[in-house]
Amino acid sequence: MFRSFLLFLLLVLVSLSPLSAEGYRVVDINEVLEEKGIDSRDTYESLLNDQGELAIRGDNHLYLYSEVEGLRKVGNIPPITAITHFSNNGVVAGLLETGEPFIYYPLRESVYMQQKSSSGVKIEIGGFVNLKEVIPDEYYAPYFFIETVDMSKSGTVLGRGYLNVDGIMTDVAFRYEPKDGLKLLGEKTWAKDINTFGQSLLFTDMTQDYHAIYLYDANGGAVFLDDYSRRYEDIQQIYLNDRGTVGISHTIPEKNTDDRFYHRTYVYFTKMGTGNVNSLYFPGKLVLGINDQDQLLFWYSNQLSIWTPNGKETLLPSLPGGYSFFTEQGGGEFLDTEINNRGQVAGYIHQDGDYDLTPFVWDEENGMRYLYSDLGFKYQNVEHGGIRLNDRGEILLRGWQKGGYVSLLLIPDES
Repeated sequence: MFRSFLLFLLLVLVSLSPLSAEGYRVVDINEVLEEKGIDSRDTYESLLNDQGELAIRGDNHLYLYSEVEGLRKVGNIPPITAITHFSNNGVVAGLLETGEPFIYYPLRESVYMQQKSSSGVKIEIGGFVNLKEVIPDEYYAPYFFIETVDMSKSGTVLGRGYLNVDGIMTDVAFRYEPKDGLKLLGEKTWAKDINTFGQSLLFTDMTQDYHAIYLYDANGGAVFLDDYSRRYEDIQQIYLNDRGTVGISHTIPEKNTDDRFYHRTYVYFTKMGTGNVNSLYFPGKLVLGINDQDQLLFWYSNQLSIWTPNGKETLLPSLPGGYSFFTEQGGGEFLDTEINNRGQVAGYIHQDGDYDLTPFVWDEENGMRYLYSDLGFKYQNVEHGGIRLNDRGEILLRGWQKGGYVSLLLIPDES
């Protein structure tokens, strides 16, 4: 208890220091919905894009929110159970109550907000696609499974399904765009990550235990990057940015232990259209993100650092207990520590033996800032569980309070 009090006191003192000159104003997304009589219990699934817009699930329907346009309800989508992706141009992917994946895309060129609901919320009508309905029947069995795995900033969807080949279900990767429709990328293949230029990462089965990783471009070309054996190691983290730079972290169990793991990271710098690949090796480090400036966010020895292409590495300050990354080996999930294109980092910090998480943001100019003071007394008891940082420096915090989900949008005072 005494250690927790000292930690809290230290966080308060840091928040009052000159490093905390820039503040945030808080938008409670639950209150935004509740003011319109909308059930806010599902706001934990809210997603934030780089334009400062939110995709929100409320009353099992899709809502969009921005400070400029306010709250809008998407009026031509059946009830949903999840929001999985949200692009910078307003494309949303998620799951319908029927379990089928959908894509919604706004029709910006038309007048699409002519109606209002009984609660006074604007109703937006855009394009709607049930992905299950665009799968060619001749390829797939009636029990075909399909999911979206990523979406580019421009709204191109990367997905995974099972191809019916002579009655045998086989992994298949695909890409979907409203203009070009669905394109299969390969059999015995699954995909992860897609960038604005249509490059994506494809995992291909070489044998039952041996897999290869390729960088696939929009024109069908592929460059070999890496391989691994699932019997001896796992791919813990993998990232692709808009420059075609790829960071891949392997996790390998240490010998004669059940709970200790060793990380090694390979970073591949590719040049689109040439097939040229340069690589760097970072032993012992786990990559947590790459921005479009090729800055890499690393974690190692309970420490965060930012590496830049000129070889400079900046260590972020830490408190006793270090940063909180609950991996599957450590008893949970990653808490979405992120780096944006401004070089800002957002995440959580905790003290050893104490699972109370404190959200933080760091940048080179202002240093480390703990966000308790910005949240105010009302949100001091929020149990945090997810974080998003966009390129405008806005932060979406998600968690639980008094048995319900909470989503808070933090907007820098300079905005």
